[in-house]
Amino acid sequence: MRDAHPTRRQLPQYPACLSRQTQLAIIGLMLAERLFTTPSSHVGSCDLASPSMISLPGWIVRPFVRQQPNWSDREPDRFALGPACLVITPKRRRSYRRCLALGILGIVAMTALAGQRFYNQPRLDVGMRAAVTITAPDSAQVVDRLSTDRRRSEARSGTTAVLRINATTNQQLRQTLNAFLAQGEEVREQLGAFPYLPVAQLSEQTQLTLRQLSPQRWRQLQQALTQPNQPLTDPELQQLLDSLEQVRRRSPQTWPNVLSSIRQAQQRYTRARDSLDTLQSSARPSPFQPELLDLSNRQWQQLQLTLREALDRILAQGLPQGLPEPVIQNTIRSHLGNQLSNSAVLVGQTLLGQVINNQSTLEIDQEKTRFLAELRASAVDDVVVPVRKGQVIVASGEVIREREFALLDYFGLTRRSPNWPGLIGFGGIVTLGLAVFWLMQRRWQPNLRVGDRLLPLVLALSVPLGYSTPLHVSTLPAVGLLAGSFYGARLGSTLVVLLTAIAPLGLNLVPVVDLNSLMASSVAGLVGAVRVGSLRSREEVALLGLGVGMAEGVTFLLCSLINPPAGLFFASWISLLTTVGIHALRGMAWSVVALGISPYLERIFDLVTPIRLAELANPNRPLLRRLAAEAPGTFQHTLFVSSLAEAAARALGCNMELVRTGTLYHDVGKLCEPCCFVENQQSGKNQHDQINDPWQSAAIIQRHVSEGVQLARRAGLPKAVRDFIPEHQGTMLIAYFYHQAKELAQKDPDRYTVNEQDFRYPGPIPQSRETGIVMLADSCEAALRSLENATMEDALRMVKRIIRARWQDNQLAASGLSRRDLATIAEVFVQIWQQFHHKRIAYPSTASN
Repeated sequence: MRDAHPTRRQLPQYPACLSRQTQLAIIGLMLAERLFTTPSSHVGSCDLASPSMISLPGWIVRPFVRQQPNWSDREPDRFALGPACLVITPKRRRSYRRCLALGILGIVAMTALAGQRFYNQPRLDVGMRAAVTITAPDSAQVVDRLSTDRRRSEARSGTTAVLRINATTNQQLRQTLNAFLAQGEEVREQLGAFPYLPVAQLSEQTQLTLRQLSPQRWRQLQQALTQPNQPLTDPELQQLLDSLEQVRRRSPQTWPNVLSSIRQAQQRYTRARDSLDTLQSSARPSPFQPELLDLSNRQWQQLQLTLREALDRILAQGLPQGLPEPVIQNTIRSHLGNQLSNSAVLVGQTLLGQVINNQSTLEIDQEKTRFLAELRASAVDDVVVPVRKGQVIVASGEVIREREFALLDYFGLTRRSPNWPGLIGFGGIVTLGLAVFWLMQRRWQPNLRVGDRLLPLVLALSVPLGYSTPLHVSTLPAVGLLAGSFYGARLGSTLVVLLTAIAPLGLNLVPVVDLNSLMASSVAGLVGAVRVGSLRSREEVALLGLGVGMAEGVTFLLCSLINPPAGLFFASWISLLTTVGIHALRGMAWSVVALGISPYLERIFDLVTPIRLAELANPNRPLLRRLAAEAPGTFQHTLFVSSLAEAAARALGCNMELVRTGTLYHDVGKLCEPCCFVENQQSGKNQHDQINDPWQSAAIIQRHVSEGVQLARRAGLPKAVRDFIPEHQGTMLIAYFYHQAKELAQKDPDRYTVNEQDFRYPGPIPQSRETGIVMLADSCEAALRSLENATMEDALRMVKRIIRARWQDNQLAASGLSRRDLATIAEVFVQIWQQFHHKRIAYPSTASN
């Protein structure tokens, strides 16, 4: 293989002298020529001795040389670009053509679907100046749509909101009244019965006055009763004295009981008054006045009944928001009627005022208000403009207003037609967006296949398609979730941002309403794109769907508050929050849709997601269970290689889930003949000793790659995982049997001819950093296991020697791993080896053990 192409070794190779910019520069100079012209006319000719090489003139490559290589004689006139730079084989040429065709298809499709506003644009528009005087070609009655729509919009905006009674608020007010009445009942229970003496003996008013007397005035009254010849100066006390004297004269035998009843009533009144004062000074003051204690039991019962009836009548009429306090008090007074005493009216008026307390029992009936608004709008007649033939619609040099534009559009004088310059400009913007996405993809996902680029195109086209449906919705949340799931957070976020920027330029969006909705769905898409890559369980999926919905709802709320839609009638906060809730539910619905169709897209486009990789890494998968049972040595080898590779991927920021899963399957081909591999030879017998044919043994070893690919394909493994099977071996030399064959050829050169290609794996070499890491981990695993008492320095030296051999053999040329990455990988491998082979404490033996 290497002896057959001496020219390849004589020319300087990447990465010794050429930077990554060299590759991009040469692609820009030669791609179109290479794709569409005959090989004989190419500036860079193919090396016939090495068909995979391209030899270019020095004047093309030399300006991009990063550092002078060590040329043995003189600087060559031509440069050979190897696999790490630019290899244009027929297969790659077809790939380039498919990429170019896909890009053109994407530009045309996106421009056609998203450029709706450019299809039927008038040449004359509102705000433009007429170049010539335009007259009416015929007489007509023209409906001025713009003026008509404006008047109908004003009619809608001027519609008085239809109110309805809020049954929940009414019930709450009734419960509040009952709670206050129960509180008043507790206070009045401390008063006891009233009147506390027969009315025939003393009137209710006299009993009420006696109960309210202070202790000092009661003592004055008692002294006057014992000394009848001393008149009282207080008229009220004198009147009470006269009443009590009459009771004593009429019933001298019951007089002591009368005095005792009066004293008990006074004590109960004092306790009830103290309780009322305590309630008044609490955190929620009582609405009762001291007059509550002056009511008789009959008056109290009548007051409770009247209050409930009055509240029911008030609630039946409804309480609008913001009524002045005097209006509320007059309303209460009118509903209490004239059947109550003054004290009862005062208590009831204060109590009902506290219950109502500026509460509104009316709410806006959105449906009826909207129906009434549409009814008023439909009642507005069309604005008809009579036009005579030859009448000047707009004079030369005048600014076209809405009325003139309506007339011009009616007669077809606005010259509506596709705006080709605008459509071409929009196509240029789409091309620029596609170029930005391609650059980001080249930076973050350089190993995508042509088919892998089809799904972003389909997702991008779903946005204008969503706005073209009657639902008029944005699919950006689903786009962010799916793109972030398949291509990572950075590419997913890039796609969402680009679509958010491009969509308003070409779609017919209502200026404020749709832009607020578009911004909300864009934020939801970004949240989904950033977070979907970390999903590992169904609970996290559910939380992400909730987060996407909340992000869309909150963003729409903030955008509506900052930039309220003109003409959109948010009659209340309830209406606005309802719209916000609809957007939140829409975001959650797109999450369900995106995560639901994700498994089907994985199969159709042969892509992987973190959840899919986690499922494939389950040791209960059929292939892995077979590997553990039929090739236990290979399975243990796989686990250790997985530990090394995953740690290195974490250190380099690579796709750890893909590395873990790909490593678990990289040697499944050994299931076909497990005993032919040393790690599975438990008995110590080597079957290759019995074969005694290095060519046949090498073929068996090589076959585990092709057999592994077949097993993986039959098991339905995605290509991203299947790539680890051939690429982890690359085109490495099976050195053991190769040297055996060379020894046989030296002994009997006439019989044996050794071709190095027969002892190399078929390849390809690693095409990504992930498969390159697994190649190095697989190469170093056996060597690290063989170390027993080596130091860290010895292990690191050995690992670096193995990695250097792979580098010099050009096995890592297409992997994208740099020298710095290789140094990091070596250190990580040694750290993992040390963790697996740490020293243990030797426990002392005892007499019994």
